Amino acid sequence: MGAWGELPWEADSAVDFFDDFFGGSEFSEIITEYLAKTEATERNHEEVRSVTTLVLFLCRAYVWPIESLDQTLELAAKRLREIEKVDIIQDYEDFAQAVRHERMIIEARLSREEESLPPEVLEYWKRMV
Repeated sequence: MGAWGELPWEADSAVDFFDDFFGGSEFSEIITEYLAKTEATERNHEEVRSVTTLVLFLCRAYVWPIESLDQTLELAAKRLREIEKVDIIQDYEDFAQAVRHERMIIEARLSREEESLPPEVLEYWKRMV
């Protein structure tokens, strides 16, 4: 077994799968391009958040193509900051907090400091996965 950790992507065969998947499709390019071109607004914030959720789950070392990893994380964090400013999100604290937590997770992954996330953000992440 070529595993070096207990997480699903911490194994040689998993890394090979993701290399084959992302190398053989335009999935990561479509996500990154969407985030680069689409600002989050009152009208589309739900769609944009759904795309940032794909980033939240998949955009990590050994899974996402390394050459676009940081760029995609930066764009997702930027779009989540825009969503945080949408009036309907600000009107509902539960939604605002969820979006804020998602942004904090992505920013921590970008800075390679996920282990330093506050307990309430870690708890939110556990509920998502």
